[in-house]
Amino acid sequence: MQGALVVMWDGAVPGRERQMLAFSNEATEWWAKRAAEGRCSAPIFLHGSSGLSVWLVTGEEDELYQLSKDAADLIAAGRVVALNYRWEFMTVGDSSDAYFARWVGALERLGVMQSSSA
Repeated sequence: MQGALVVMWDGAVPGRERQMLAFSNEATEWWAKRAAEGRCSAPIFLHGSSGLSVWLVTGEEDELYQLSKDAADLIAAGRVVALNYRWEFMTVGDSSDAYFARWVGALERLGVMQSSSA
């Protein structure tokens, strides 16, 4: 199943701007190498007008999970230099459909929602 690893942050921790730039370069190189190996997509960067920055890669969910374990040191460094640094695994395409189908099934089993076929 396809997924995405999405990283978000709100700028550099004050006084750690140089470390943030160094971290950003290191992380970009690390993930670009994994993309060149065919393990994930090339990183995509989004920078918002409010200061929110988003970075993401897509790929097979199992492979992204393994890559996130391999990148544990980078993830830890991000928490030290970036404000509100957080990351999420997200579903993509057919994986999103399967994710929502599980939620609907759970809601129906719990009696929170009635089946549309009833």
